[in-house]
Order: sequence, then C-alpha cells, then structure tokens
Amino acid sequence: MALRARQIDVPSFLEELFNSNIFVVPKKEDIVASDTGFSLGKNPHLFSITYPEYVALGLYTSPERAKPTSEQYPEYRFAIEVHAGEFLMSLGGDFGIVLNPYWDVNIEFSNVVFQRVLTMMRRD
Repeated sequence: MALRARQIDVPSFLEELFNSNIFVVPKKEDIVASDTGFSLGKNPHLFSITYPEYVALGLYTSPERAKPTSEQYPEYRFAIEVHAGEFLMSLGGDFGIVLNPYWDVNIEFSNVVFQRVLTMMRRD
C-alpha cells in the first residue's frame, strides 16, 4: 500500500519484498506435510494469471489476501508461506508477478519488468 501511495520508492519496496515472507497458493496435491508444518512439493502448480503476453505468478502478503483468489478458484484454497527472495530467485522461466491479485490494492510487474528486477537482485 505504501508503494501505491508513493510513500516509498520502488527500490525500497523491492528490498522489503525480497526480504520478507510471502504466501503462494498451490493446489492441494502440491502441499507436503512435515513435522515442522507445510511446504511446497516438487514442481508445484501455483496460482497464476495468464495474459496474452505473459503469465503472472500470484503472490500474497497474508493468507487473508489470498481469500478472493480461493473463492474464485477453489482448487487453490491453501496458502503456503515462503521467503520471497529465496523463492523468487529459485524459479526459472519468464514470468511476471501480481502481488495480492483480486484484492482492492494490488501491484503487478510484467514479465519484462520482473525479469529486470530479478537480474538486479541476483548476487554473484
């Protein structure tokens, strides 16, 4: 919300995002239970939005923000917490992101913009 209200700049927002925990919404069969809780299985099917030009991965700042997605797409009804930077940097492929899709305040980065962000954030 601070980015949308122009209270912080984009680099500060991205630093905060990559250093925080976020939630992704997989299909039920892609969730693995363990002694420490739940995690994603290998090659999970995560909620994404397909646009004519690219696919955008849905990311959420809290499980509550995922509820509008779960209501529209019941097969994506569980939110799994991940560390944003580690998770996003581990993904391959050309994709964009939508932060809190179907919520009143959301932010979208196209595939071109987000790939530039990933390139900037990579630490060699």
